[in-house]
Amino acid sequence: MAHFKNLLTLWLLLPVLLPGAAFAQTAFGKPLDQLTPDEILRLVRASYTLHDRDFDARLRKDFDFVPFKLSLKPNYLRFRFENPPQAIHLETDKPELALREVLPGKNEPVPPERYGEGVRGTDVTYEDLAMRFLYWPNAQVLGQETIKTRDAWKLKLTNPDAKGPYGHVLVWIDKASGGMIKMEGYDRGESPKLLKDFEVSHGKKMDDVWIADVIRVRSFNGADKVGTTWLEILDLK
Repeated sequence: MAHFKNLLTLWLLLPVLLPGAAFAQTAFGKPLDQLTPDEILRLVRASYTLHDRDFDARLRKDFDFVPFKLSLKPNYLRFRFENPPQAIHLETDKPELALREVLPGKNEPVPPERYGEGVRGTDVTYEDLAMRFLYWPNAQVLGQETIKTRDAWKLKLTNPDAKGPYGHVLVWIDKASGGMIKMEGYDRGESPKLLKDFEVSHGKKMDDVWIADVIRVRSFNGADKVGTTWLEILDLK
């Protein structure tokens, strides 16, 4: 089987539909519609810590399937591949999300100059995994939209430095859960062009929590779609 792009992406494994409304009321003491952009992003970041479970998952590209193990833990996410072995750790208990790559005899942070690099040749980058945009300052709420029947905030996050491929990112945050349900990343041009989008295609209920089990990832070159990858979590009951 061809080694298609062994990469799990970003928030692809975020607990996308979580009991965030109750968290928001407790943490911020105000109605959801009164949350500031920073409080909305804090709600998203808090969602990382609510799971302690391992999953069997796979990436699907055309007719190629790449299995991997996903671990959702209170202080990290881990994506573990074989043939050749590689683990990608997203440390969620750090002041800023810290991304580490573990190879045989090597355990090092991913340096900023690699943020725009595709993992194992995929069109999903280390920037996507690191989710730095959740920490960019001066977020703007552009409004509210309905995404697949879900009421969502639409936020614009602007990159404050020259690191990574994105000049700005649009994210849609589910109001009832605090999870991201859609993301679009744009370049730095005067007329910004879409580089990447992610969208939850399907979710299932696990105990009292909804989690995304199918997520579509698309890359673009100008108006042209370059490729599509599907992330599938296989053992949600």
